[in-house]
Amino acid sequence: QEKEFSNLFIKKSEDIILDWDILNANLQESIEHIKNYILCKHKHSFNDDLILNMLLGVYSNQIVILAGAPGSGKTSFVKYFADAVGKYEIVSVQANWMDRSDLLGYYNPIDKSFQASVFLEKLVKLIDTAKLHKDVFYFIILDEMNLSTVEYYFADFLSAWNAQIDEEIKIELYSKSILDEDGDGIDKIIKRTGEKYGVRETDISKIVNELEKILNENNAADKKELSDIIIKCKKIKKYPWELVIPKNLKFIATINKD
Repeated sequence: QEKEFSNLFIKKSEDIILDWDILNANLQESIEHIKNYILCKHKHSFNDDLILNMLLGVYSNQIVILAGAPGSGKTSFVKYFADAVGKYEIVSVQANWMDRSDLLGYYNPIDKSFQASVFLEKLVKLIDTAKLHKDVFYFIILDEMNLSTVEYYFADFLSAWNAQIDEEIKIELYSKSILDEDGDGIDKIIKRTGEKYGVRETDISKIVNELEKILNENNAADKKELSDIIIKCKKIKKYPWELVIPKNLKFIATINKD
């Protein structure tokens, strides 16, 4: 019986979906499912009120913050909850984070590329997946958020949420004009590849596909230039000047409170 029970609840619930009206009709059932999933997979038990408050927070806000004493189980709970209802990545905030570059990364003018942080790499990975599966929750967890001054490194996100008009928020990684000033803007790449290599695409992914076909030809000339353009296109695609964060990607933070 215990094995059958575990198999029943080890599967993620299809009832935990983005439509609040549908979820609300089966709220208690969803809470029970999350409880049982966590109990069976992670061997921990949490009360209904805690799970309910977490669900309400996730549905009503882009960010949910859990505050409590060190060692009270905040991090374990958010990881287990996120695992039960979707997918997640976790990043530990560092005490030396002083500005946005510590959180997101920075544009390197020497090699003309964006140097991403660990947080951004995980965030971009979640964004790409969340856009493909809009009916599933994805979470980025900031553990010990107040280990450094939040207003210093997290200001871009706080400003974006305060000014939020659309369901999706946008975060500028770097100025779009930087790419054009360096001669590596997407418009210039499209023009150069069209004139020199006959590529008539405007979508960056399709440009990469066409250039890779040319590069793989045995008689392809300018292989180094082609390789450099492909690498540049892939970096621009992975780290565009502006990040668009979909509504099904949520932020969860833990804060230690003595």
